Amino acid sequence: MKKKEKFCMWYKVKELSENGFNKSQISREIGIDRRTVKRYLSMGEEDFHDWIRQGKNLPRKLAAYADFVKDELNEHADLSAAQIEDHLKEKYADDLPEVHSKTVYNFVQMIREKYNIPKPRSESQRDFGQLPQTPYGQEAQVDFGETYMRTVEGNRRKVYFFAILLSRSRHKFVYFQERPFTATDAVYAHFLAFEFFGGIPRKIIYDQDCVFIKDENLGDYKLTHEFNSFVQNQPFKAVFCRKADP
Repeated sequence: MKKKEKFCMWYKVKELSENGFNKSQISREIGIDRRTVKRYLSMGEEDFHDWIRQGKNLPRKLAAYADFVKDELNEHADLSAAQIEDHLKEKYADDLPEVHSKTVYNFVQMIREKYNIPKPRSESQRDFGQLPQTPYGQEAQVDFGETYMRTVEGNRRKVYFFAILLSRSRHKFVYFQERPFTATDAVYAHFLAFEFFGGIPRKIIYDQDCVFIKDENLGDYKLTHEFNSFVQNQPFKAVFCRKADP
């Protein structure tokens, strides 16, 4: 990539970041590696200009193999640095200098950046980032938990709680009781929360909690009878997170 193109790319990365794009979104939008995006975002304008002026030299021991690595990446962009190292050892078994695997990794990353050959994203890879703010009253999140509290006599007692948080305003309602929650208890806690907030959110997000779900098959949920009856007669939409969602 020429210096002029790098300047344009740096300014574009900064512009997208200021407009709320995260690193993965910027990488897809302008077609450069996510690590390059991270590097550009870490540098101020003066630092970037200094970095461009200094240039970036390939490790001298591996410089002779730059064309081979570039051709490998152009043909198979998803190759890892470890795979490239194996290919180098197979093809240049007698001539390849002894270098640390980290040196090979850095060399491969430099080739990717120099010739703009980003590594394709895995289909299973997921983006995690801050979601845009929802309108007031649009969304809430429900969670259950347990903790220990002190009684007036100073003894520790285990209690269970239901918590609902309004996503935009961050207003929270918490209901405690001394026994584990059943679906009936949870429905009652919802009514108390709606009364406390003075309204009902349009969407409520839940974990896959056994209080509400009695079975799950390939993403299809079977709700407990009590909670299903409650949801069917309420104006909000119930949304259940996938397992391992943050």
